[in-house]
Amino acid sequence: MRVVIAGGGIAGLTAALAFARNGHEVRLLEQADRFEEIGAGLQISPNALKALGALELDQKLLAIADRPQSLDMRSGLSGTTIFSLPMGAEGALRYGSPYVHVHRPALLAILEESTRQFPGISFEFGARVEGYRASADRPTALVGPGREVEGDLLIGADGVRSALRRQMIGPDAPRFTGCRAWRFTVPVSTVDPLFFKSAATIWVGPHRHLVTYRIAGGRMLNVVAVTEGGADASETWVAEGDRSELSTEFETWVEPIRALVAESPRCHVWGLFDRAPLNTWSDGRVVLIGDAAHAMPPFQAQGAAMGVEDAYALSRCVELHSGDVVAALTRFVALRRDRTARMLRSSRFNQKLFHLSSGPVRFGVYGLLRAADKLVPGFVRSRQDWIYDYDVTQAFKDG
Repeated sequence: MRVVIAGGGIAGLTAALAFARNGHEVRLLEQADRFEEIGAGLQISPNALKALGALELDQKLLAIADRPQSLDMRSGLSGTTIFSLPMGAEGALRYGSPYVHVHRPALLAILEESTRQFPGISFEFGARVEGYRASADRPTALVGPGREVEGDLLIGADGVRSALRRQMIGPDAPRFTGCRAWRFTVPVSTVDPLFFKSAATIWVGPHRHLVTYRIAGGRMLNVVAVTEGGADASETWVAEGDRSELSTEFETWVEPIRALVAESPRCHVWGLFDRAPLNTWSDGRVVLIGDAAHAMPPFQAQGAAMGVEDAYALSRCVELHSGDVVAALTRFVALRRDRTARMLRSSRFNQKLFHLSSGPVRFGVYGLLRAADKLVPGFVRSRQDWIYDYDVTQAFKDG
C-alpha cells in the first residue's frame, strides 16, 4: 500500500516510521525546506514512550533524555511546593516507562534517522499540501501549484492550520486561548540548582504560569512562561519576544524567578490556540492525526504524546483491517476520539487552575492540593493515572 503523509512534524514522522515498519511505501510531503531544527524542550510522558518503544525508538530516546525526579507544582509568588509527584524510578515502575525530557530537534533527528533506514520512505520538501481529492480507492494530495500526489491512504499531519482539515470539515478557525507562551533556555550553571532542581515544575500565579525542566544532559534549563493577553500573537515558533515585557509580567514573583527571566539571552513568543473536538477525522481514505485532528494548548504537556499515540494506533488499525482502509479509519477514530477530547478538556481546566487570580480562591484550592498530597499519599498522582498509565499498544493485543 502507498501511504502519503502531509506534514513532517513529530506525528507525521512517527506515522511514516510506523507504516514503513509494516512494509508500506511512504511518501512524506513537508512544506518547509528541511525538517524543523528550531524548538527547545519537550516532555515525553510514559504513555508516549510506550508507543515509541513499540517502534523500537525508546532506547535511542532514553540515551539522550533527561529524567526528572519529580513532577512538581509550586507557587510563583512564594516558591512554596503545592505538591510533588515522584517521577524517577518510582514513576517508571508505576507506569511501565519513565517520564523524560528531550530537546525537540533531537527527537525529530531520531525520528528522521530511523525513517531513513527504510528504502520505502521518500521525502519531498517544499511541498505544501493545499487540499485533497477524495476517491473510493486512490485519494490524491493537491500540492501547489498544480501538482498531485496519489496514494492508497492520505494522512493529514499538517498541524493546527491543516489544509486537509479545512477541506474536510469546512472553516473552523483555531480558538485563541487568551494566552501567549514565551520560550527560552538558560545554562543550569547560571541559576540556583537547589531552587530549580531536577524536576518538571509548574510555577503558578495570577493570570500566568511558568514551566521549568532540564534538558541537554542536565546542562540547560528549558523555560516556558505563559501569560494572558496578546490576541494578535503569532503561532510561529520564531517570533522574537520583548524581554522587558516578559520581565514586567513576573516582577512580583519570587527573586529566583525574576532573576531567571532577566537571565534569558533571547526569547520567542507565540499565541496558544486550540480547536473544538471533531466527531470524525476521516473522509473516505483521508484521515487527520495530531494537531490537525485535535490541537490542544500545552497545559497538560500532551500535544506531542497524542500525535505519537495517533500514529501508532493508525498503523495498527490499517494492519488489522488489511485491505479495508475505510473500516480501519473508522476504528481508528473511534479508538482515539474520546481520549483526545478528554485531554483537551483537561488542558483547558489546567489553564484555569494554573492562573487563579483571587487570593482566597488560590489559598483554598492550592491549600487543598497541598493537604491532599501530604495526608492522602497518592491522591494527586491518581488523578494523572489515566494519562500516564495508558498504553496504546494494549488496544491491539487481542487483535
